[in-house]
Order: sequence, then C-alpha cells, then structure tokens
Amino acid sequence: MKYLLSLLFIILLPGTVYGEDLGYAGYNKEGQSVGEKLSELKGDKSFNVYEQGGWTIASSQDGVMYSFTPENHPAHPAYVERRVIEREGAVYIDMSARCGASKAACDDLVRSFQELNKKIIQNMGG
Repeated sequence: MKYLLSLLFIILLPGTVYGEDLGYAGYNKEGQSVGEKLSELKGDKSFNVYEQGGWTIASSQDGVMYSFTPENHPAHPAYVERRVIEREGAVYIDMSARCGASKAACDDLVRSFQELNKKIIQNMGG
C-alpha cells in the first residue's frame, strides 16, 4: 500500500498572498478566534488537551490533532489542525490553520508543519 500526503490548507492569515503558494488565500476576519477554539476543545470530552514542549495540544481518538503555539512563538496566536484520513488504502494528512501574526511568521509556521507531515508520511512507509 502506498501512502500519499495530501495537504488541504484552509489558512486564515493576515496579509495578502505572495509568490509562494502555501495553499491559502489570505486573511479572513470571520470565524472563531484561536483562544475561542482552544476553550471549545478544553470543554469537549472527546479531546485530550495537554502541554508538550510549550505547545498546547488537543488530540482526539479519531485522528484529529490541534497544535496551539506557545506565547513566545513568532506566529502566536495560532493553531494548526491536522486530520489523518484513510481513503482507498492511502493515508492522507489534511491540514488547516488559523494564525494571527505577520504573514511571514504564519508562512514559516505552515512550512514547518508541511515538513513535519512529510516526515510522518515517510516514517509510515510512504
């Protein structure tokens, strides 16, 4: 079985889109804030919320993980949501994020998670 990496980015970032296509279309003021999302997940019994290396992590049994940036992170306040999905024998990681920092800091955050996702897929034999 061949493992594939599929990144679906629904990134809500300030600023405009520049030359590099990281899969998002710019800033969207609508929707839930980073803090509101964290509060919601803390109240959701299907998520385990814990601290790891300064990051706040919320994970569920069904393969959903939110990673919230520490206060000293350049992209703070931000979170990255990843979902492990299996379709027709292939494993995908769908990813979305919300970031309230500068475009450059948010782009760096997205790139770091893209690299992490690639490593995860490689370790799975993909």
